[in-house]
Order: sequence, then structure tokens, then C-alpha cells
Amino acid sequence: MCLGGRSEVVMVSLGALRTNMCARFSLKDKSLAMQWLKNQECFLCRTISADGRSLGFINGTLVLLSQLQELV
Repeated sequence: MCLGGRSEVVMVSLGALRTNMCARFSLKDKSLAMQWLKNQECFLCRTISADGRSLGFINGTLVLLSQLQELV
């Protein structure tokens, strides 16, 4: 989910307005993501609303889901 996978409304608890999913990565190999991050920690987060809409964040900054998918 944090890497831009499909979100589902059923992931939001009954009666809740939204759910948050967060992941923290420390990249140590020479992957494309490593080049992109230049040795920084990366904190990814997705917020999913009860109506099915979601928001993605990288290090606390709102980003497009396609930007999360670029890290794969």
C-alpha cells in the first residue's frame, strides 16, 4: 500500500473517517531507489478515507501515488 498499491474502502475500520498506513525504509544497496534518495531515510505513508479516496506522503510531503510507485 505504501508503495502505491491499490487501496480498498474495507481497510478503513467501521465508523472511522480514515486509516493510515506507514512504512519506514533504510536503503543500503545500489538500487534505483537508493540513487533517488541519496542515502536518506524514507518515510512513506498512505491515508485512506472512508469514502475510498487516499493520499500518499513521502517524508511528510503530499505526493502523487505515481511518485510512490516510482520507488518500486
